[in-house]
Amino acid sequence: MRRSRLMLSFALVVSSAAAQPATWTIDSTPLLRLGAEQADSAQTFAVVVGATRLPDGRVLVGDRADFSLLEFSSAGKLLRSFGRRGAGPGEFQRLYGLLRCGDSVVTRDQSGNRESIFSLDGRYVRSFRFGSPQPGRSASRTACNLEGMFAHVGLEHPTPESHRPSVPFWISGPDSVVRTVLGRLPGIEYFLQIMDGRVGGASALPLGKDTHIAMAGDRLYVGTADRFEVAVFDFTGKQIATIAKPVATIRTTDADIEFAKEREIDQRGRQMRGWVERNYATIRFPEALPAYGRLLLDADGNLWVQDYPRPRSSSLRWSVFSPEGRELATVALPSFLEVYEIGRDYVLGRFLDPGESIPEVRLYRLRRR
Repeated sequence: MRRSRLMLSFALVVSSAAAQPATWTIDSTPLLRLGAEQADSAQTFAVVVGATRLPDGRVLVGDRADFSLLEFSSAGKLLRSFGRRGAGPGEFQRLYGLLRCGDSVVTRDQSGNRESIFSLDGRYVRSFRFGSPQPGRSASRTACNLEGMFAHVGLEHPTPESHRPSVPFWISGPDSVVRTVLGRLPGIEYFLQIMDGRVGGASALPLGKDTHIAMAGDRLYVGTADRFEVAVFDFTGKQIATIAKPVATIRTTDADIEFAKEREIDQRGRQMRGWVERNYATIRFPEALPAYGRLLLDADGNLWVQDYPRPRSSSLRWSVFSPEGRELATVALPSFLEVYEIGRDYVLGRFLDPGESIPEVRLYRLRRR
């Protein structure tokens, strides 16, 4: 296997500072709202973990409920529920992810780290478990491309000496075989709970850095968020480019910490407020915020890079780069929209307003001007 290491300087850096990017927009009113009280569907969700729009306009939603897969018409009518709770084929005990991989949907069940493949018409195909170059360790992030290949970022426990351990990233197919280990890079940044001089536990550091990936047909985008740079690899592990953009370092504020705390309470549930607040009282937060948030690819293979979420903002900017690395556009999306999928003319994601704590799946029209 060919290995490479993510470096701090690169041979090829692609930047679009000379070109003024366009401004793309979404309509202020969603085309579709699922989970809201409306005439077409009174369906409410428990914990939405993913969604995809099918070729004929239907929307498939992954929800951590008695039935984990819900299929809606293009008008928002619930057509069927399947993937019931259980341990059998096509069943789930704790759904935590849904990926659209070309002509298949791949679901992720936390119980046993089991993946299941479904056709776009909802037919169960088979189940498997991803392999790892670290026996017994799972991946912190997984992405796929239209051809059904997968990329993973590993998970490693921190130590008192390293709160952001080095982890592998690798390529696999829809099976348990590790195809190519591409290298190692910094993983999740943790905070350690020290009790009586001993490490009592570790959790992802709020406002800390994390490593994000996105996968195209022939390349893998990897970003550690140390600065606004995204490394581009081919599937042999060769780094072929870096997409970069000059941005100012943003210092962490008390408002950022409060914002992160409330978001975590929303995700964990209001009953966990006391536990979260006690944790936050002991954390040493980073002095600066990560350079960006998530990475996603749209239907044309353009890379979308999310600004890191900030408090008191109704919208959040995304920067869009062509496959060649040129900055094409910026797009302002709702702050509380967790984007799952970007088509040529739509954006699909989960909307969760902290003030209401009622999850919706929303579809917005995207206008590329």
